[in-house]
Parts: sequence; structure tokens; C-alpha cells
Amino acid sequence: MNVRIDETMAGRMVMGHLIVCKARRILIAIPENRKKEQATVERLEGIRKAVTDFTDPGLGYETLYLPSDPKKCRVAFAKWLDKSGLPEGILTLGDHVPFAILGELHARGITLPDKVKLAAFEENLTFLLSTPSMTGLRYPTEEMCFRAATMLLEYIKTGTMPKPTYMNPQLIARDSCR
Repeated sequence: MNVRIDETMAGRMVMGHLIVCKARRILIAIPENRKKEQATVERLEGIRKAVTDFTDPGLGYETLYLPSDPKKCRVAFAKWLDKSGLPEGILTLGDHVPFAILGELHARGITLPDKVKLAAFEENLTFLLSTPSMTGLRYPTEEMCFRAATMLLEYIKTGTMPKPTYMNPQLIARDSCR
């Protein structure tokens, strides 16, 4: 049974939020081990669509692939920051990346959301516990499981494979991006 998130809409949603929060130079930080995943490809498509939705000529983004090891991720981000300067917004596409970035920003005395806004995919309890609390996308896992089970029961009953179902995540705006 195919119940999944509309990752293109998710990318568009969270990038649009950063833009509405007045971030114009935005870093898209992606774990290297996830760059070929279908979800990442779809999220990047949504990010591109969000940028084209706005007509601000000063709006732009850069993609940075970071190591999957948290310490190496932080070091690589620090090197990028030294070379490229501070962006106005950062969007991370999974794993531990937002926490490695947040740690480096804190170590440099860079405050969120005053100096930079941070949003991330795959929201979880640690987003609420971080300082500041982190903006993220919450996936409707319970509803997805319910729909998948319902589709399975319908398949067993009728023998007809149901069409894939796409769902949208919920944007949870918190202190890191206001």
C-alpha cells in the first residue's frame, strides 16, 4: 500500500516559510548519504518552486552536502561558513544536520532567529527541546498508518490495488524561524 508524503509540497511549504520570514540568502543543507533519495530530489523540486513563486530578485539559495558523521558535519559547515559568510536562512533536509549546524552557530555566538533563521525536515521531540525550539515539518504518521491499513483491508476485500495516497506534512513554526 502506497501512502506517502508529498515531498515536493513539503519542500515548497518550508522554503516558503523561510522566505516569508524574510530570509533571502538561504542555505539548503543535505546529508551526503541522502542526496540520491527520492524524497530529497522531490524536496529540492519543491524548494525551486517556492523560489519561483516569489519575484524578489535578491532571493537565492545554495545547496551544501554535509557528511553524515555529526562531528564532521559541524566541521564542514564551519568551513563553509568561514568561506561563504552567514546566510539569512538555513533549511536542513534530514538526519542530525540541524543540530550540528545549531551547535556551530551557538559556538560562534550567532543567535536565532535574529541573525539567521533555521528550519528542518522530519520534526521530532528534540526540535521542541532545542534552544531555540526549532521550526520543522511534522509528518502525519498515525494517519498514514491508518490509511495504509484501510487500503490493505480494501485490497484484501476487493482484490483491486488502491491508488497511491499522498499526504502533506504540517509546518510547526517555532522560535528558530519567526
